Amino acid sequence: MAYQPKSYKKFVATAATATLVASAIAPVASAAFSDVAEQYKTAVDYLSTKGISQGYPNGKFGTDDKIKRQDAAVMIAKALGASPTGTYANAGFTDVPKDRQWAVNFLVEKKIVSGKTAEKFGANDFTTRGEMSKIIANAYKFVGDATNTFPFTDVSDTFKQYVDALNEAGVAKGLTATKFGTGENVTRGQFALFVYRAETFVPAAPSVVSVSAINAKEIEINFNQAMDAVTAEDESNYSLLVAGATEANFTAVVDEDDAKKVVLTLTDAAKLANNEAVQLTVKKSVLSKSLVAAAADYAKTWVFSDTTATTITSVERNGNDLEVTFDDYVSALDLAKVDGVDKTSNVVAIAGLTKTITITGGATGLAAGSHSVLVSGVTDSAGNKSSVLNSTVTISSDTTAPSVSKVVQSADNTVKVTFDKVVTLVGTGNFQVKKNGYDLGVAVATTDNKTFTLTLSNVPPVTVYDAGVDTSNVTLVVSGFKATANNIVGNVYSSALTLSKDKVAPTVVSRFNTITNTGTAPAVNEFFDIHFDEVITLVGTTGQVTLTDKNGVRQNVTGATVVPNAAGDNKVLRIDSTNVKTSGAINAGAYNINLPAGFVKDASNNSSAAANVAITKSASAATVTATATAAVNVIAVEFTGTPMTTSATTLANYQLDGKALPAGTNIYFDGDTESVKIELPAGSVKSSGGAVLTLSDSVVSTTGSKVSAATKTINISTGFVDNVLPTLVSAKKASATTVELTFDEVLDDATVAALANDDFVVKVNGVTFAYTATTDVAGDNKLVLTTALYNTAQAVTVSVTTDSALASVKDVAGNTIKLGTAVTAN
Repeated sequence: MAYQPKSYKKFVATAATATLVASAIAPVASAAFSDVAEQYKTAVDYLSTKGISQGYPNGKFGTDDKIKRQDAAVMIAKALGASPTGTYANAGFTDVPKDRQWAVNFLVEKKIVSGKTAEKFGANDFTTRGEMSKIIANAYKFVGDATNTFPFTDVSDTFKQYVDALNEAGVAKGLTATKFGTGENVTRGQFALFVYRAETFVPAAPSVVSVSAINAKEIEINFNQAMDAVTAEDESNYSLLVAGATEANFTAVVDEDDAKKVVLTLTDAAKLANNEAVQLTVKKSVLSKSLVAAAADYAKTWVFSDTTATTITSVERNGNDLEVTFDDYVSALDLAKVDGVDKTSNVVAIAGLTKTITITGGATGLAAGSHSVLVSGVTDSAGNKSSVLNSTVTISSDTTAPSVSKVVQSADNTVKVTFDKVVTLVGTGNFQVKKNGYDLGVAVATTDNKTFTLTLSNVPPVTVYDAGVDTSNVTLVVSGFKATANNIVGNVYSSALTLSKDKVAPTVVSRFNTITNTGTAPAVNEFFDIHFDEVITLVGTTGQVTLTDKNGVRQNVTGATVVPNAAGDNKVLRIDSTNVKTSGAINAGAYNINLPAGFVKDASNNSSAAANVAITKSASAATVTATATAAVNVIAVEFTGTPMTTSATTLANYQLDGKALPAGTNIYFDGDTESVKIELPAGSVKSSGGAVLTLSDSVVSTTGSKVSAATKTINISTGFVDNVLPTLVSAKKASATTVELTFDEVLDDATVAALANDDFVVKVNGVTFAYTATTDVAGDNKLVLTTALYNTAQAVTVSVTTDSALASVKDVAGNTIKLGTAVTAN
């Protein structure tokens, strides 16, 4: 819950001083009241002493009496420091006595209470416990926490948030464990307890419950209570060290569904690497929703480790596309299938690290219902590679309009606009950027019709930035766009933007510097890769770079180029030295590379500072490298240069698309113990294209070496050919002279057209009817037989010939229809 903000506390403190002065003049203690039980004594003392509520002239406090709304208003107004001499806006109620209007006007002005109608406050109505909860919660700024378990069954949605807030704070408890008594009238004794507890409430200080890196980009911080978004999302309130170096490239966001959780998200370049030491300090200046600080800073140090591959969390349709979302950020995948059909070539190129990949056209042609989605070889932010991941997607109609979901500045003069779905632009001038009412020229580019890059012209007299000014206030208007999938036009989007020049020089992100092998196995060709924190351009020359080996000997540098990182951004400086290589592999040892100042620059022409980069090449244990190809459903697995044990010819040690090899598969060594052949049986390959072969850890060489982690899951992109026979699944009496046949897959139109009228046997009530013609709709799984006139009320059966010499209809992969199948027409 939240408590009084500082300004409100100051107001109440002033009020408290005033009431203390008043009480010094005419104090009334509960001891003077004859009807105050022990449970109410402290609260009644407090209200009486503060001048908030006095007893009756007969010497009683009226503990069990009910309170009218007008009387409750006076008491709350007094508690908050208002007085009859104050000036407050007239609320306009006609049923409030003149001597109480000041109190009601004050509470309405402060948005603490409202009337029952525009003209009636309900002044003489008794106050219910639900109404009192709302008044107290609003008066003292208590806010409920949506993550709490709500115990009461008699509280409507109207009062739930207020009852929850007071119950959590201990200000107002239920009458029983499950009954709050929302509709029951408040007594003066209960009221005294409510106000006393609210007045004296001291919110607990927040504390960190746990901290963990949930993946290489996200660090999750869990607090013991809901947190204030302003301070919790201020990155300066966190100190992050990685491998002993300060890391500031992250954002902090309070979870929108759980305000007790804050997630720090590192940039792609700043992501963690396995075995790195991480130290996070959460400063006590991160406040709770009650605006209370922690007692002290919180610090934790741990070693990052992520060896678990990602999993699918959801698959959603977006127009004709499918969006696959993972529980980790991912950078690449090897294979994607929808309903068993290879869709790898439809996957939109992954830029950087993302939790969602798009299969373009993945939903095209899918009927309403559930469909299978398979992906494999998904590389996550820590470099783990998944095996086969299976999920489903439910297809339903899309009737929503597109909208702008994100706008970000990506360079000095560049803005990226992202829609929530693929769009088609209608007309011209879809993106307008205005400065001081004048149009800036806009060049628009997109690769996926979902994210559009706007490059703003900087030509006088209207330039993006005025001379000597590093910021610019502009207005973006986006119009004329419709969803590609359903043609629904979106609403015009307008937003004010503040653009800023990049004044920060590119710097080396030392903990990501690596030795990269660009060779295709088994060939090796390694380079020193130096990663920067932003896109760079090479300015210097190769001769300006110095390289020393582990012995301090300077070695000749033979190349210096800028290359893209895994996200496709030119942030990597690649250094080559053939002097420190053997057969393309950099020799083990420690190396130092010195770069002069200004060797590279960023997109805003900021030059880099001089840098010394240390990179170590470690000797690695021997592992077996496996490769695989397929041709006409025979898989060839090669363990080049490594004799294998019979574990390499054990069927159980292999999976295809995450499933055991089909029954009838034949496996054997081919020529030597470095080559394995896997022959798949007929009827086991559903579609032509690619598949994923997974090798078990049990596959070992004669020296006991296992298959390397990088080649245990192999994406075989081509070579598999559909060998499943098309099967007749149903027939329909289309008319008195036609019968429509349906197969379980698409037919080859040419074979249907060449049908010799002997593939099928059509019988009406047991009598064979010859068919004289066959028609077919191109590209579908149906064909129509034309027969002699028959009575559609009689039974019609259709069977496929059992003579292979007569069968001629085939599927698109060339498989002849399954013989002997029979169906009854409906």
